Amino acid sequence: MGVDDHHTGILDLLATTSDWARAGDYADAARGLNQCIPQLQAGLSALVSDDPKKGIGDKIRFSLETMLLMLEHHNWVAIADVIDYEFVPLWKKAFP
Repeated sequence: MGVDDHHTGILDLLATTSDWARAGDYADAARGLNQCIPQLQAGLSALVSDDPKKGIGDKIRFSLETMLLMLEHHNWVAIADVIDYEFVPLWKKAFP
């Protein structure tokens, strides 16, 4: 799997996770988030080592922290909003 395929796979899984969260399929949404975590960690590690993209990495980390906070409050619609309107656009900017 190439780099582009890898990042497309993450985006596809995040889109599906968002759909599950909006539909009330919270177990599937949680499973989707868990499947994304290792891939997201790898991407964030790459951003940390790439100085020009550090600002994007900081924004992505803040977006992840927001998702975790919403998860603590069981606010799945807010998690879907963060995925759709914050995280995915930032990820696409970091990995065009």
